Formats: sequence, C-alpha cells, structure tokens
Amino acid sequence: VPFDPIKDFTMISQLGLTTNVLVVHPSLPVNNVREFIKLAKSKPGQLTAGTSAGNSAYLSVEMLKTMAKIDAVNIPYKGAGQALTDLIAGHVQFQVNTLLAARPYIDSGRLRAIGVCSAKRAASLPNVQTVGETLKGFETSGWYALLGPAGIPREITLRIHDGFAKALRTPEITSRLALQGVEVTASTPDELAKVMPLEIKKWGEAVKSSGATPG
Repeated sequence: VPFDPIKDFTMISQLGLTTNVLVVHPSLPVNNVREFIKLAKSKPGQLTAGTSAGNSAYLSVEMLKTMAKIDAVNIPYKGAGQALTDLIAGHVQFQVNTLLAARPYIDSGRLRAIGVCSAKRAASLPNVQTVGETLKGFETSGWYALLGPAGIPREITLRIHDGFAKALRTPEITSRLALQGVEVTASTPDELAKVMPLEIKKWGEAVKSSGATPG
C-alpha cells in the first residue's frame, strides 16, 4: 500500500471488537480445539475449510494451521455466504466466522462451536474455550479503529477520543452495537498505538504463511 499505517496516521481509539468463532460441521467427531487438532493430524490434507478468499477468516484459518502444525485445505470462496452455506451442507468441515453470523446455526445444532478466537471467552458461549487456551497466543478478533491524518495535536486527539468514548459507552449505543456482535472498547490513543504494530505483524505473518501475493 502507498502509505505507512503507523507513521501516516494519528491513533485515536480502537472503537470495538468483534468475536470470531471456530465452527465445524456436526458430523466431525470433535468438541474442542484439542480434539480437532488431533483429528486433523491423523488425517493430513483431508479436512477442508471454507472461507472467503483473503479476508480475516481465511487468514485466521491459515494462522490456525501454522500454529497447530496441521495440514488442512483452506478453500477460498468468492463470498462468506457461500462458504457458510457449504459448511452447513457438509461440503467442507470447518471455518472461522463471526459469532454473529454463525450463532443461529450453532443454536439450531447445524454447526458446532469448538473455539472462540478472541482473547477471552464469549459471554454468550461460556462453555466454549478460546482457541488460545489450547494454542497459546492465538487471537484473531475483528476490530474497528478511529484514526486521523498524521500530525493532529495531542489536545485535539484526546478531545476527539473523549467524544467518541462518551458516545460509545452510552447504554443505547452499547446495546445496539452488541446486537451487531460488537463489544465496545473505546481504547485510548496510547493503547491503540501499542496494538497497531502487533496487529500488523500478526496479520502480515498470516499473509506470508498463506502464500498469498498481491494482484
């Protein structure tokens, strides 16, 4: 990209997180991440994931493959909707998706949640472990952030942050975002400045491990 995502912007706030979840077709005889990894290692190259090509779910699967040292086929779909449809139909065995998208099918038994991809367990799935409880360091939450042009004075940056944080933390906004699967964080500029380099490094490594190239 023709810009530096750190130097060319002023960090204002990480606004919120979305929870991703590792789900499998119910025909797969696994109930947690440890069992999934064991099964995948016993069937190298036989388990298939369906994800939208190049998005965070696709890269999450690539990260899972790398960290778990498993050989599974990550099939790139043109859209997340078709990938989800094929998982429900059993044409692929697993995927990473947002909890918001997968939840109706988890509740109906058409999919099984075996791991939450966030740093902490989802309040709505308290009995489902995080993937990181098995694979230390694995965390692939989606997130939203507010950035401005480089060089915004500190005083103005903080005023912008405070205004957004105040609005986001009102019960009305918090509840409306929760319905969309977003957990409000409203982090400080300094907190976002620490997160950004780590996220860039993490996702950059995932892109490299996937073998993806520009084009």
